[in-house]
Amino acid sequence: MAQTSDCAFYVQSDQTRKKISHSVYPLNFTITENIDVALTINDKGSPNTIELIFDFDDKSGLPTELGSTLYIKFIDGTTHSLLARTKKDNASIVYFTIIESGTLDLSLFIEKLSKIDITAFIITADYQQRVVLIPETKAVIIKKTINCVHQSRQ
Repeated sequence: MAQTSDCAFYVQSDQTRKKISHSVYPLNFTITENIDVALTINDKGSPNTIELIFDFDDKSGLPTELGSTLYIKFIDGTTHSLLARTKKDNASIVYFTIIESGTLDLSLFIEKLSKIDITAFIITADYQQRVVLIPETKAVIIKKTINCVHQSRQ
């Protein structure tokens, strides 16, 4: 588990309509020569919620829509998929929200996100796939950030 002092490095909270904890460490990834993506992690101001926001710097655009799929590949060889819940119009930004609703499977998945390294994110939107390979050092940062965001609401 991340220590409180570690969390100050990875996560900060802002007060808008409600207090939202979000990642502050830059999580930028190169997908191709022309495409980069920035990942932001937050709790949407709600307990037991984690939102992964992918902002593509893609000149051709990634036509995201509700139902776009995120596949999370873990170092242990397992994969988990999520459907997009919201999107931003006229932008290549897609939001994937994980809400822990008390079901055992979802609780275990959030725990897994904070304990096991991710090797790749694969986003499928409009029949196109974008593979975001995660280097080992950034996998550790993602894991710590998710753990800190999750802890901030407990």
